[in-house]
Amino acid sequence: MKSGMVERPVQTSCGVKVRCDGSRVICRLCVPGFVDGGEVDRVYCAHLIQALNECHAKGVWHKITGGCNGIKHDLNMCLRQERVERTANHVRESRESRKKTEQIWKEIDQES
Repeated sequence: MKSGMVERPVQTSCGVKVRCDGSRVICRLCVPGFVDGGEVDRVYCAHLIQALNECHAKGVWHKITGGCNGIKHDLNMCLRQERVERTANHVRESRESRKKTEQIWKEIDQES
C-alpha cells in the first residue's frame, strides 16, 4: 500500500468486503442485478463496478495517480470474460440455427 493511504474495506452488494486501495480485488462472486428490459440476470461484474466507483469517489488525485488501476484492470478482465462467454453462446446458437435451416432446405429439396 502506498504511504499515506488508508486501507478502507468496501462493502459490495454481494456482501463481500474488498479493498479499495489500488490493489487487486479478489471477489469474483456473482450478484443478482437487472439488465435492459427489466429482466433479472446474473451480473458478474457489478461488485467491481461498485468498488471502482467508490474508489473514484475518494477524489481526483487518487484517481489520476493510479490508485484505482488494480480494480479497473479486474473490471476489464471480468467484462472481457462476460463478452467471451456471450460470443461463444451466440456462435453455438447460430450454428444450431443454421443446421436446422439446412435440414429444412434439404427436406424441401427432397419433396420437389
